Amino acid sequence: MVWVAIGGKDVLGGEDLILARGERGYPGYDIGSALRVSSGRCGSVEPGLQDVKMTIKQQVKTYSPKASEISRDWWIVDATGMTVGRMATEVARVLRGKHKPTYAQHIDTGDHVIIINAEKIRMTSNKTDRQLVHTHSGFPGGLTTRTYQQSLDRKPADTVRKSITGMIPKNRLGRQQATKLKVYAGAEHPHAAQSPKPLEIPGALREPGTR
Repeated sequence: MVWVAIGGKDVLGGEDLILARGERGYPGYDIGSALRVSSGRCGSVEPGLQDVKMTIKQQVKTYSPKASEISRDWWIVDATGMTVGRMATEVARVLRGKHKPTYAQHIDTGDHVIIINAEKIRMTSNKTDRQLVHTHSGFPGGLTTRTYQQSLDRKPADTVRKSITGMIPKNRLGRQQATKLKVYAGAEHPHAAQSPKPLEIPGALREPGTR
């Protein structure tokens, strides 16, 4: 014997849910032994039938964050002695908001990140002299190739910023997320009023002389 819904609306919407009792595999149901569920937790049988108790599970809708519900924090990273790759992956994760349980791919839920001492960042295994950075002016013959160290000596903030934004999606949402990244070559920054919290990046700090 099973109970099958034959009418009414979902009890979560405030309507009664009518259930009928019938045999398994039998196309007809006994309308006379209908069960009316009004509270969503227990059922009351029509007069003449025995009392029946049942529980209906409430369906939980998938949460989708809204722009008005997003709260953003400010983080600060001291790049002194940190490797580029390990720091960039963690910063990109925070910019996208993947460290939050409310992360969604269609909306920007990330936080603001401030990076100081970008000129003191390093790479392992002498990659600063072997890694090449290419830029193009947009005109014919405008390709310029430099080593990472040359680019870091020339414009340290822009070099570190490009290393991080390269790990963010290349679309309008990614460009919006990149606006929350602030990179400075030295130790000074104009965001003291936001009271940024230090962002811990385990494994990014390497001792001098290690590969």
